[in-house]
Amino acid sequence: MKNRRRLLWVYALSMLGSGMGFITQILVSGFWSTAFSQDVTFYSLNLAFYFLSLGIGTRWSRNLSDKPRVLFALVAALCLWCGLCISLLRLVIFQLNEATPLAILIVCVAGALAGCVLPLALRLFPEKSGASLGTLFFVDYLAAIVFSLVFTFGLLLPWGYTGSAVALSLGGLVVLAGTTAWALGQARWVAFALLLALLPWPLARGVRYWVHVPEKPGAPKVLVSQQSHYQKIIVTEFQDDQGHTQNALYLDGFPQFMSGAEQLYHFCLVNLPIAAEQSLGRAVRHVLVLGGGDGLVARNLLAFSSIEQIEMVELDPAMVELARTHPALTRHNENALQNPKVQVHLQDAFSWVRAQKQTYDLILIDLPSPKNLALARLFSVEFYRNVFALLRPDGFVAIQAGPYYAPPPARGISTITAGVQRAVEAAGLKSSIYLTSRDADAFVLGTRAEGFSMDSFSLNYGIQKDGRLSGVCQYDPTAVRPQVATNTLNTLPLATDAMRWYRQVHGMGFFFYRDFHGIFLPD
Repeated sequence: MKNRRRLLWVYALSMLGSGMGFITQILVSGFWSTAFSQDVTFYSLNLAFYFLSLGIGTRWSRNLSDKPRVLFALVAALCLWCGLCISLLRLVIFQLNEATPLAILIVCVAGALAGCVLPLALRLFPEKSGASLGTLFFVDYLAAIVFSLVFTFGLLLPWGYTGSAVALSLGGLVVLAGTTAWALGQARWVAFALLLALLPWPLARGVRYWVHVPEKPGAPKVLVSQQSHYQKIIVTEFQDDQGHTQNALYLDGFPQFMSGAEQLYHFCLVNLPIAAEQSLGRAVRHVLVLGGGDGLVARNLLAFSSIEQIEMVELDPAMVELARTHPALTRHNENALQNPKVQVHLQDAFSWVRAQKQTYDLILIDLPSPKNLALARLFSVEFYRNVFALLRPDGFVAIQAGPYYAPPPARGISTITAGVQRAVEAAGLKSSIYLTSRDADAFVLGTRAEGFSMDSFSLNYGIQKDGRLSGVCQYDPTAVRPQVATNTLNTLPLATDAMRWYRQVHGMGFFFYRDFHGIFLPD
């Protein structure tokens, strides 16, 4: 009976140690990739270093004593390390705006500790207990799926990365204490494990409080700080230079709109393509909006009485719920998402458009800039072909196309905007680039309509230089587009171009971590 209990204890600690090591690298990868928008880059780097560290730990385990207390200590250290990993990252990013070396170090420590667990567990198998090497490997591999499912579907949404790390650490240390008390009856070990369980939460709370304290007087008031399944949503309130109260929306640290300036952006995205279609004597009745979860695109569309139906495809239900209910957002979107003309589909736009057959007079694509591979696929030739298949033959499409200007010392149109236009043209539409006058956000207008000339329309509409609307939107027929690679699903160069642009213009601090709040960091 004693041997049986000890065998089960060895299996349990092997599973717990392997799971804690694996979930630590998942936590670090997810947090770091969300904060710095480099999903594949860091996941690949992270996983490579984790497996290397597993190998190092396995080799180094020969130097460890074959004592149960050593296995206990290894697993306890892994549980504690898991609980502290996100707090350490938040602290260093807030101070330095960069944490790549620390992130890799955290993963390497977790891998090295986890690598020691399996060989030591093998050496601790009690004699004549019926122990199975295959079973030991199975429980180690099983740990990966169990911990991943618990984190992804049970912990991430309600508690975020920090809370999940603390919860997993606390749960692991309690399981460690319970199994040790049952199998070995070591009261001192149990007390030590329970004492360690008291550490991660207060330390995480202390770090969270510190990084959320504004560094500058007059920092914005945070109205919403919510980690959804897809992104970190921040809504702030602040006073502009004239003393007026304004709001801003940030997604994963990137500004999505500032209430004092968003009207120009949405006029260019919505009103201008409608005017282009009307210039050909055609009414816009059915509109498809991809993105636009804040409801501001729908608000502008509803101002046109000819529009009968607006279908909006938005991935994040949390964003839509905020846009429908939060006073700071409903004030700006004028309760557009409550209007019966607006139908919201909570789906991934990439999959949704492939399944549709209905055609639309106008399609508006208001998606975040292609700052990572997941977003860059929504600017690909393949995606645009599926989207344009839903466009009426003489309809129009307008696309948010990132920052218009290339960063100094380069001149002309940015490679982001040029890449979007190139993909649109490769997908079969004639296209033109225009921009907002105030913040230089770029748009691509596309159509198959015969007889439409952007040069003629822009002169008549007044958006060329010195035109009546040139203070709102601008079109420069002489602008030179740089040579760029086509953004296809096989290559996705736009993701690299976008991050290069942001780093050249803003540096690593473009998430406003030090200027305002550490609250922009993922939870």
